Amino acid sequence: MIGNRIGMKEFPNPILFPTLGFCLGIILQAYWHLPFLAPIVIMLLTITLVTKLKFVPLLLLIIALGAMRYDATNPKNPLEEYLSHEETTNEYIKGHVTDKDHLQSGDWVYIVRTESTYSFPFQVTLRVFSENDTLMIGDIISAYINLNRVDPALNPGEFDYSGYMLRNGIHGKANFSSKIKVFRNRQNLRTVLNRIKLSALGRIERVFPNNSGFVKAVLFGDRSELNEVRDTFKDAGVMHLLAISGLHIGIIYLFVFTSLRFFLSKRASIAIACIILLGYLAVCNNSPSVSRAVIMITIISLAKILERDISIIQLLSLSALLILFLNPHELFNVGFQLSFTAVYTILVITPKLGFINHHKENRYIKYLLTPIVITVSVNLLLLPIILYHFHEAPLVGVISSIPAILLFSLYFPITILVYITPVSALSQFLYPVSEQLLHLLFKLVYMTSNLLLKLDYIIFPRFLIIAFWIFIVIIPLLKHRRIVMLCFIILFSATLFYVNEFGSKRFEVVSFAVGHGDCHLIRNGNGVVMIDTGAFNKRVSEIERHVFPYLKENGIKSIDKLIITHQHNDHYGGILPLLNEVKVKELVVSSNFARSGLFKHWKSISSPIENTVVTVVDDTLHYKKGNMDLLFINPVSNYMEYSVNNQSLITKLEYKQLSILFTGDLEIEGENEVLRKYKKRLKSDVLKAGHHGAKNTIGYSFLKTVSPYLVIIPANCKKHSDFAKETLIKLKEFEIEYYITGYDGAVIITEESDRFFARTYHTHETVYLSY
Repeated sequence: MIGNRIGMKEFPNPILFPTLGFCLGIILQAYWHLPFLAPIVIMLLTITLVTKLKFVPLLLLIIALGAMRYDATNPKNPLEEYLSHEETTNEYIKGHVTDKDHLQSGDWVYIVRTESTYSFPFQVTLRVFSENDTLMIGDIISAYINLNRVDPALNPGEFDYSGYMLRNGIHGKANFSSKIKVFRNRQNLRTVLNRIKLSALGRIERVFPNNSGFVKAVLFGDRSELNEVRDTFKDAGVMHLLAISGLHIGIIYLFVFTSLRFFLSKRASIAIACIILLGYLAVCNNSPSVSRAVIMITIISLAKILERDISIIQLLSLSALLILFLNPHELFNVGFQLSFTAVYTILVITPKLGFINHHKENRYIKYLLTPIVITVSVNLLLLPIILYHFHEAPLVGVISSIPAILLFSLYFPITILVYITPVSALSQFLYPVSEQLLHLLFKLVYMTSNLLLKLDYIIFPRFLIIAFWIFIVIIPLLKHRRIVMLCFIILFSATLFYVNEFGSKRFEVVSFAVGHGDCHLIRNGNGVVMIDTGAFNKRVSEIERHVFPYLKENGIKSIDKLIITHQHNDHYGGILPLLNEVKVKELVVSSNFARSGLFKHWKSISSPIENTVVTVVDDTLHYKKGNMDLLFINPVSNYMEYSVNNQSLITKLEYKQLSILFTGDLEIEGENEVLRKYKKRLKSDVLKAGHHGAKNTIGYSFLKTVSPYLVIIPANCKKHSDFAKETLIKLKEFEIEYYITGYDGAVIITEESDRFFARTYHTHETVYLSY
């Protein structure tokens, strides 16, 4: 049979090394920015054509082409320079609607491609939010909008939403600010495909009224209605069932191919099935996960039609090369890495380990052993990738994957059949079967998610993931693979354990960008101190969005001391999410805060604060651990005399020759009170500006007494001109450097060779604090 000709062949494979070289070029360009690519490509091409020794220059040429392709597809945002001068601007636009989606909040979001504006002479694609649900895909519209930039990642570990949106062709976000005028409706292939998708989603709501959200997710990748379900599937280690991948595409392909074989020849069935998959890919808006699976299946199908032999390595290499040529940024996509590693494990590594072939004489044992070996192997080899990207991974997936995939493999084709079959006796019979299978799947997922077998807050350094990639590429080439693999797992696990237990000894202070709020973290070896927790806005706290990724990336599971400066939401708002996420050993507050109604409310309700030691500072309190000193200063003990801002608990950090003063929301009135009582203790290298650097803070006397090299201003402004001019004038008079977190990003202070310096995460500015 033709299908048997697609077998496993030994290394080397002619497409493998060009693919690896292309990947290396992308990586080099992404991290080190190779210069003069065009002359290098021309030179290497010339050398390749004229020299007899072709391999080395040819490989270098492929690497250079990979780097050049990455540069060529690196998206540029035409709005970046325009919006660098204005955070928000009101614009009149004319354009057409290319897509629409319904949000959980009840609002609608439209993707609008502009055709003309009064202010900028270039076309952009905008994500526009509205309460209006009457616009249709293809509508040519005009309206006034409030235009905003998509905020970049401002904190270490934070997801770069701006880059993600840009790679998906979105240049900015906006809200309609006037009545929308619709001129006419444009019809093209894209609008037709979008209309087909919307119609298909509407039919799902009618056919599957009880579980339409799940069917939308697994059929068309629309997971907007699955927040709680998504978290449960993630905890159960079967999140891949919700993302359209090779399993889904394989089932669809087999379903279509089997149906066509009743009427057509094998070649015709394969060809039509591939065409249908390409149409399905277009309806799914060329989703990367769907693209990967469709390309791989199409290449396999073409090999079958042409009756050509192709090895698994050739197949994977060709698929990867094609995908990366179309979009080199896919190389850094976790979905790309997971899908190719899973297929590589199933088709290359697992057969080479020999566990399945060992029992080939007894087919029953083989049938029983095959899914177990494959599932364990895949989960084991995907674990490093998941830990590297997310710093957490559910181990329960090894248990839940086999029955979950079995149930899903029965549920999915039956659901497709119910969906495409008009109302009939067949669909009426199959619908309850589909619902029952889904019920069993949900029951399994919920049961296994409660087992809580999970690795979390894992530090995963880059050198380990590089070692992992090298290992899985060379393991099929080695002899005694099982012994080598066991040794690698032991060594890999020991290194990971060592890094997490003993590898984090550095000193670091991070002032996070958490909007118009405060959150600062001090690390000294394994000791962690946090000052304030940012605000709680609407459904989510700022600390969850901006700080938790850093905690997970650095393996911070507990905080020794949490200092809440005063009872304003932008300083305490994230405390309950923090207490639910990590262990806080001690909570430090001022006597004023301890007498407040808010603190009494916290103590009265059932909350994690009950398990935390509370320390109340009435005047001053000194804490020393190793070579780090913390001094807590309560400016005023009589809370009736001063505003809440001027009751802020002050923290002074001293570490070796570095000193930092954190002042909460202290204003000039409170500064004067502190100067009167504690003037000799205030001099510091770094000052965290009180009250977000507003004009009623950082008085001349206070600034002269503290005499800092650097002032950190936690404020939500996108440019310096938005900031209080009075404050900046004072800082410039004293020739003091300053960083604004909303503009510069998080400010990170670190030690290197007994020298301290501060750098900004977003603008990459650096200032030395000791000489």
